Amino acid sequence: MNPFLRHLSTALVIAFCLLAISGMTQQTNRPNSRNDAVSVDEKSRRETMAKLETIPECRDYLGKYNTAISAKCSNFDTKSSPHDTMIQVRFILHQDGSVSDIVISGDTSAPVAPMCIKAIKDCSPFPKWPDKMRSIVGKDYLEIHYHFGFNMTPPGPE
Repeated sequence: MNPFLRHLSTALVIAFCLLAISGMTQQTNRPNSRNDAVSVDEKSRRETMAKLETIPECRDYLGKYNTAISAKCSNFDTKSSPHDTMIQVRFILHQDGSVSDIVISGDTSAPVAPMCIKAIKDCSPFPKWPDKMRSIVGKDYLEIHYHFGFNMTPPGPE
């Protein structure tokens, strides 16, 4: 399989699993005002992304930034990073295509971690948003969550 497609499919599977685990974790946490605010923000972000996916030009735009970042990741030398390295990056994508507020979490000490930030910075600025995107997002920026998985054990029986 093409290494790019392998990394992309692995990243998508991992992102889905993280979202599922995140949802289960939030359900078991004792409610408090901070968790409630995070839950509302996350729910709002997910609803916005779902709406964007229904509009062809917005879906295409999101796919292009995703593909650009994934292409940069396909060139990473991940051999020095621990097995099953998982890195999450959150950044702000502005209406003009610029990126700010890049925050990394997960296996931040892995040698590949700075490369994840560099991949996003190297792709920036992205193209300007499609015309319909601003009205759906409701503000001049969109919070993006991107999940990187490296040296992952493939799913399935061992």
